[in-house]
Amino acid sequence: MSSQFFALQTQLIARLRARLDAVGQTAVPLLTTPDLTSIDGLLPAPCIFVVTDGYAITEASSSRKQARITQHWQVIVCVRHQVAQPAAATAITLAGTLADLVITSLIGWHPTGYSKPLALASAAKPDREDGHFWLPVAFEAEIVYHAAP
Repeated sequence: MSSQFFALQTQLIARLRARLDAVGQTAVPLLTTPDLTSIDGLLPAPCIFVVTDGYAITEASSSRKQARITQHWQVIVCVRHQVAQPAAATAITLAGTLADLVITSLIGWHPTGYSKPLALASAAKPDREDGHFWLPVAFEAEIVYHAAP
């Protein structure tokens, strides 16, 4: 069992960083929610955010001493989006390439402390805002908690 509720975030970032580095995308930063508050000025793009999106209790024992929890995670690719062509097409192509890398890096991967491999999940639709294109990719992770003795 994982010792910390959000331990998966560290594992996701490490796995994505290794994969990005392996394909020569060393300049793409991996960010978390606290990173948003520390950014002064223009958001780095391209970048990838790894953020929690809540959880659901999928099973609880009748003794209430064990619970199976499904955590929801969003891995959001962000690129600068210019309205003019061909820059817009280039940005969307880059976002798609990075999303492909995220999916192939994480789908079916079994993180330490979790009861099942990650599963690809339904995500919000892509969005354009403030000169950026946001492409979310969602995953679910399952962990089982047991009551302390």
